[in-house]
Amino acid sequence: MSETAQTSSNESLAAPGSAEAHLAGLHSMSRTAGLTNQEYVAVNGLSIVALLLSVAALLLWLAMEFSFLGLLLILPLAGVICAIYAIRQINDSNQTQTGKILAWSGLAIGVLCTAGSVGLEIKERNSAGKDERAIAQTISDIGRYVRAGEYDKAYELFDPVFQNVWKLPEFKRVWDGIQGNPRVGKLEKLEWNQIPPQSGGDAGGAPTMVTKAVGKFQGTGEDRFDIQLRKQGDRWLVIDFPSLFPLERKKPASPASQFNL
Repeated sequence: MSETAQTSSNESLAAPGSAEAHLAGLHSMSRTAGLTNQEYVAVNGLSIVALLLSVAALLLWLAMEFSFLGLLLILPLAGVICAIYAIRQINDSNQTQTGKILAWSGLAIGVLCTAGSVGLEIKERNSAGKDERAIAQTISDIGRYVRAGEYDKAYELFDPVFQNVWKLPEFKRVWDGIQGNPRVGKLEKLEWNQIPPQSGGDAGGAPTMVTKAVGKFQGTGEDRFDIQLRKQGDRWLVIDFPSLFPLERKKPASPASQFNL
């Protein structure tokens, strides 16, 4: 067959309207899809959201706003999730979307902030647990010393603010008055009630906590006593025991009044 005949035959196979021509056109389109309209490539919306969320978390960290610990964890975690979905969408867009740099930036910042927030949460929980154990120990030791009649040792577990109002002889007299009342009797127990303490603010530059103690005397049922403690180094000392030792002493203390006697 001549060269002219072969050319004529090929042209007839790819003649307009033929099945071969249609398939050839689809193949050509598939190879150039997403490349011929670069001016219409859009920035993936989730990549922007991911970066904004992560940057917001980073700004909270830089501002040392650790009181917003929930946001410090939620914001970067949401940023990480949005970044992962954004990267997947961009990869599946056949180059019709852009924004990978934004998404990867949001992912990196989000991961760092999330890790930092988790570490801070663990530290806060460990610190709170340590403080709770110290508070429980202080209250328990006071009860133990009072039961043994070692009032001077119990008095040492009270903060200087308390000691400026209640001197040791008065401290002893109140406890002797309570336990010498036959309708009250000896102290059987004084311990923390296991409910997490609440912050009482600062006193003299040191943090304070407000909690309750459970007390039981021989002649009474269990009573709940409000107690405020202030942190001194690694110890928590009682700064206020209002039921038995009010700091504002407008009238002589009446220890038995706590038990409605």
